[in-house]
Amino acid sequence: MVAWRRLRDWRAAFITIAFFGQYLPWFLPGRPTFFFYVLPLVPFMVLAVVYLMREASDATIVVREADTGEVAINPSTGEPAVSRAHVYRPFVVAYVIAVVVVFAWFWPILTAGRMSDLHLRTIVWFRWWI
Repeated sequence: MVAWRRLRDWRAAFITIAFFGQYLPWFLPGRPTFFFYVLPLVPFMVLAVVYLMREASDATIVVREADTGEVAINPSTGEPAVSRAHVYRPFVVAYVIAVVVVFAWFWPILTAGRMSDLHLRTIVWFRWWI
């Protein structure tokens, strides 16, 4: 929702509206409901993470004046002082690597494959998962 308001991007608006359009009705029923019925939310959560990671990987730093808050001017070029370095890209790469590693680690569970007892004990992080 922050990306929608700040960047005025229709893609962020679509993801936000689709997510909350499916999530907010879960607050209406006065009876107990099973949370696994919100499975249709997962694609919009994935789209939101991908959108935010893409925006973070392309982000640069803008230097602002301390007293006015306006964008500073580079004295040598006369252009706005905007960094060309993508400072958040290493975080995005690390996040993608972590997602791939965790997915590979849980692959035997997701496919009902064979695994050792030690691997099963390392995958089951909480006792109530069994």
